[in-house]
Amino acid sequence: LALASETEAVKALNAGEAGTVVTGNITTGTIKVGDEVLIFNNGIRTQVTGIEMFRKQCDSATVGDNVGILLKDVSRDEIERGFLIIK
Repeated sequence: LALASETEAVKALNAGEAGTVVTGNITTGTIKVGDEVLIFNNGIRTQVTGIEMFRKQCDSATVGDNVGILLKDVSRDEIERGFLIIK
């Protein structure tokens, strides 16, 4: 199985109407705002609506980056530590 990008969730935070922010480290590939992703452990498909690194908004993130990824239409309760965000 070849993955274009993979991030392991460390923490999920509620961002109100904007969605849910998942924090973690990019372990493979690159992720960009607008990418469609799969939350591997529960099968939910969603879209990346924002990426933040060290309190700065970014258009993309790559291997080794510690990021907060804003996911559209996902609740905090649907993501647990260790879940994978896969592009």
